[in-house]
Amino acid sequence: MGVGAAVARWSPDSRVGRLAAGVAALTAGLAIASSEVLRPIFPTVDDVACDTGASHAVNAVDLAKFAAIGVAIVMLARLVRGRLSKTGTRVAFVAAIASVVTGVANGVEHCAHLEALGLVYALGLMVSVLATIGYGILLARSGEIPRWIGWVVAAGTLAFLVGAEQGWGWPVDAIAWIAVGAGLLVRALQAARDAPS
Repeated sequence: MGVGAAVARWSPDSRVGRLAAGVAALTAGLAIASSEVLRPIFPTVDDVACDTGASHAVNAVDLAKFAAIGVAIVMLARLVRGRLSKTGTRVAFVAAIASVVTGVANGVEHCAHLEALGLVYALGLMVSVLATIGYGILLARSGEIPRWIGWVVAAGTLAFLVGAEQGWGWPVDAIAWIAVGAGLLVRALQAARDAPS
């Protein structure tokens, strides 16, 4: 069975679905933390110039962060597919696409010196953040997976929005995604352990 066929067969009770969503959310949290931790390590790096190996690394990890968030949102949406409102599913995919576009626009703006993509980055980031908050709320209200998962996604993303400039937003967002990932992984492992052999 191909990967696409396996994804299409996921159900809300699928151990594979919980495992994949958990790994994706955990990866998103770790990517957020890695992206932000790298910046003080290279305090002299101008990531806008993208002219050193360190600045390329910072931009690559930044892209990975936005891509990982997008993948985590899609995996959560796939986990509850068919049991979430059409609005919730659409908001999830808007958030995921906007997150990936944000990461690509940011890196290309910096490394290809295409200043026009700064606007694409800013708009993508705003759409991604607002849509992710909305999706977290819709996910929590759906009751299809533990409600705390949706609320933690929404709260972590809201913390990023409010506290990004002060420096406390990204750790809260990273911890939120790590908690969601860990929670889903624990549930997947418990289900595997309890499954009849």
